[in-house]
Amino acid sequence: GLVGAQDVQSVNGTELTWRLGVGTCDTGITPMVQERDDVVVVGGSVIRATGVCNAMLKMEPVTATLKAPLGDRPILDVLTGAPLRLATR
Repeated sequence: GLVGAQDVQSVNGTELTWRLGVGTCDTGITPMVQERDDVVVVGGSVIRATGVCNAMLKMEPVTATLKAPLGDRPILDVLTGAPLRLATR
């Protein structure tokens, strides 16, 4: 299933790392990125667990390489379209 991005962890040149909100029993966690000239949209996909599992949300970091440096393009969540901010530690 499709999962949304929670925040951006880091931007380093063309390498972008963000966190996905996934279930603790989900597997096959895969980053998804759609890059345009004026925006970058991120999210991910998972294989949902079948059978009994708790309902806890886990923040899972994923990384992808952009075709071009991010520059001043906003990063949007695939599910909500909301802009994502760089997480503070």
